[in-house]
Order: sequence, then structure tokens, then C-alpha cells
Amino acid sequence: MTTRSRTPRVFLGTQEISGYYGGLEAGLLAIGVGARLVTTHPHPFGYTQARANPRPAAWASRAVLLHRRSSGVVRVLAAAAYVAASILLLLWSLPRFDVFVFGWGISILPGNVDIPVLRLFRKQVISVLGHGSEARPPYMSTPPAELPLSQTDLRALRDATAATARKVRRLERWSTRAVGLTTTAQFFRRPFVDFYRLGLPTTQRERDGIPRESVDSELVVVHVPSNPAVKGTVFIRSCMERIMAANPNVRYVEVSNRPHAEVLEALASATLVVDQLWSDIPMAVVGTEAASLGTATVISGYAWPEWHSRWTSEDLPPTILSTPDTLQSDIEGALADPESTRTVGAAASAFVATRWSPETVARNYLRLMVDDVPPEWVVDPAGCRYGWGVGVGRDRVESMVAALVDAYGVGSLHWPAAVDVYDLGRAPAPLPPHR
Repeated sequence: MTTRSRTPRVFLGTQEISGYYGGLEAGLLAIGVGARLVTTHPHPFGYTQARANPRPAAWASRAVLLHRRSSGVVRVLAAAAYVAASILLLLWSLPRFDVFVFGWGISILPGNVDIPVLRLFRKQVISVLGHGSEARPPYMSTPPAELPLSQTDLRALRDATAATARKVRRLERWSTRAVGLTTTAQFFRRPFVDFYRLGLPTTQRERDGIPRESVDSELVVVHVPSNPAVKGTVFIRSCMERIMAANPNVRYVEVSNRPHAEVLEALASATLVVDQLWSDIPMAVVGTEAASLGTATVISGYAWPEWHSRWTSEDLPPTILSTPDTLQSDIEGALADPESTRTVGAAASAFVATRWSPETVARNYLRLMVDDVPPEWVVDPAGCRYGWGVGVGRDRVESMVAALVDAYGVGSLHWPAAVDVYDLGRAPAPLPPHR
């Protein structure tokens, strides 16, 4: 690919992910790049975009909403209407944009059948598969049912695993650039751009403009679970109950499925934010929102050795990293030393204001578009060895992996490295080819 001589026109879509693409749109516009976020899958929290959807996307969005709340013939008709509107959106977009940035494994048409068409018309396609479960093996996520899985649920898990692997490999094959996350890249077979090198576009917020409800003597711990089961809310709640029983100055606040403004108010009033129990990234969306307000976040998971093997401490966003075994003591330590906790919050605020500002992230994406990618941004998936997922404990991952291997062989995992990562010995079934 040759470097483009003019600023590209950028299409972003077609689904918003926690405000990520709205932030990227704002950043691109701020640095003088013509960009437009177009969404066809309405988000329940109604994140904003700089310009309203064009008419074909608005029609597709209505069809999606009808499909979600309908059944039978109406549901089939809504799906057909969505496809028709999406074809019109593709035709509308072709003469207007040079680069298409798609998130969550979704493009304009179902099954990503539009991506080869876009490449035929010499368009750049950047497929972002670094948000989470759009690329992560399903056996490294919350189980589809209670364990042990029934034969029906096990078949569903096998099929979901195969479908996710096919999607990842289809997108990395047809896209100009694939963007992935080292802890969810198990199905990648080709080098990809590290999602975390690009950053999470974060708007700096004025904490003084948000009312604070806590009093000075109070230590307020806030937890914002979008999905309590995935975030480990029951475990976090029990930790906080024990902490509050020992320290009456601690108050625990949960904010779930509330408008964004209410979430920001809670984060601004917090001494400390507890994000989740099983994370595979050191700062997720809640952490960036808290950081933008100068509030420190505790985040728990198993992935920290993977991160420290690839990144220096200075390059990682400042959070209090914990594990499921040490979460309660780490929260207690942060509350016992509020001055150090405030220092972490201030460092996190400075990090997102500089490295993850919308403009900085937009410039990073622009480097992808003009083929100016630093070598250290590119990851060989063969070196991605993290096997414990997100939203689920190690024992449950081990249970799902063992059940799949027992029933369908190692090939059902669609990850050659699984033989070593999970200590499976010699594979009883052929592994999928490494293409």
C-alpha cells in the first residue's frame, strides 16, 4: 500500500461500543479528518454522534428495533428490511468514503459480505476486534448455562466457538488491517495491530461540574456493573459487606443500567471505583470514565503477567491491579491510604488526557490509514498465550475446555496453543491448519 496524498474520508460504524466510536469521530474531526459515525444497531444508552444517521441507516435502525421486539413473520420481514436498507447504505457510502473502520466484527451487510465489495472498489477496511467477546473464544467467557453443561449446551458452545473463529479469520483475511487485543487474539492467524496501542478515546471531564454527595469523612466505593454476572458483582458486593462491617466510614454504591450522567455523578463522588472481578485488560470503559474525573480504579483479573511481559509500567494506564484472591485486601489497602489512592487517580487522569485523548487516538488511527504503523504496534498471534478469559473464573474455563476436548477433541478449541496453555498433552484430534 502506498501512502495517501490527501486526507482520507472515514466511515465509522455500524455499532457504537460504549462511546468508543463517538470519541474517535470527535478526535478525527478535531484533527481535520472528515469522519462520520453511522450506526445501524441502536445502543440502549443512546450514545451521541456528531451527525444524525443518513436515511438508509435510519431505516436499517428502525428495522433492527422492530426485529428485536417482534416474532414470527414480522421478525422475518424486519430482517429483510434491514438487509435492503443496508444495501442502500453501502451504495450511499461507496462514493463518500475512502476508509471504513468497523467495530465488533460488524460491517454494513450481514456476514461481512460487503467487505470484499469495498476492497474491490479499492477502499481501505480496518476491522477492530479488540473490544472483547466479538473475538474472544466463548469457552473463555461466561458459560451459556450452569456447569456441567448439558449435551445441548455443549454443542451450542462448540458451534459458537467455531462461528467466532470463522468470523475472526474471515475479517483478518479480507480487511486491509485487523486490530486485535493480545488477550482475545486466540483465533487470529495473521499479525494484527494491537488495539491498546491505539488507545481508548477518552474525553476529559470537569469533576467540579458534577455534584459530590459524599462528606469528607466518608470513603465511597462505587461499582458500575453493566452486566452483574460478567462483572462479578455478587463477589464484589460480599467483599464490600465485610469491609463495611469492619469500617463504618465506608459506603458502597452500585449503579446499574442508569443514564450516563448518573454514572458520571457516582464516579465523581467516589473515593475508589471497583470495576470488575475477572478482566483481561488493565483499564476498561468504566476505568477510563473514572480516570477522566481523577478517580482511581481497582480492577481484578488473571491477565497481568501477560500485560507486564509486553508493556512497561509507564506505558500501562495507572490502575490498582488485583486478582480474585486478593481483591478484598487490595480494596482495604486503597481505602486505608487515601492519599496514595488519590495519586493513582491523578496519574490516571493525566494518562487519559494525553495518551488517550480523542485527538491522540485519532492520530494513531490515521497512521493505520496512511500505512505508517510502527513495528512495535504489530503482534504475532503465535505469541498470545493468555487462556483465562473475562467474566469467568479459572475453574469454569477449565471445566468448559475439558468438556469440549472430551466430547469433540482439541480441534474444537480452534486454538493450537491450547494444547500447551491448558496442559492437554498430545492432541487426540487433528488441530486446525495454521494459515
